[in-house]
Amino acid sequence: PVAAALQALGRVLDYRIVVVAPGTKESEFPGADQVVRDLQRIPDLLTPDTYAVVATLGKYDEAALAQLAGSRVAYIGLVASRRRAAAVLAGLGDSGVDSAAQARIHSPAGLDFSAETPEEIALSILAQITQVRRTSGPRELPDSDAVSTERPVAMEKDVVCGMDVEADSPIRVMHAGRTYLFCSEGCRARFVKSPDAFLA
Repeated sequence: PVAAALQALGRVLDYRIVVVAPGTKESEFPGADQVVRDLQRIPDLLTPDTYAVVATLGKYDEAALAQLAGSRVAYIGLVASRRRAAAVLAGLGDSGVDSAAQARIHSPAGLDFSAETPEEIALSILAQITQVRRTSGPRELPDSDAVSTERPVAMEKDVVCGMDVEADSPIRVMHAGRTYLFCSEGCRARFVKSPDAFLA
């Protein structure tokens, strides 16, 4: 929902909109200039004038951010709660993304004006992007407490960090005849390395 609202508001502000989402259809983002389905193409899309927002509801956060954090893009935002963002950043650290690169990620994305709906969250993010765009140098920007709005879905627990995970999450592992779901690639990697540590 936040990605769709960002696309709509970004169009009003005359941004070129590129949506990167595995499995999506052009019809889901009718106002986008380009729809890309392969996350590995992200580096080819980036320029110093790129403003990147990761709003995947946990499915591809780390995979996308790992490619963005070390790039020269003008802005990186992550749509997530503070708890979710902390888990993602921890996963990035475990996968080798250094603290300087992580510090470039605005999370929760957007200026803090208590946004709640997807449209308000998108507005707060575009306000922050505008602030970055119109200032001459880097500066500390306030974070928001915005939490992505999700449709009601079946949830399961990530056995590594205890977070709720959508039952259709693609981040999963089969172990001892049971499927375990994870909030991030980092949690999955920690489980695969030592599953008994999380099942005791």
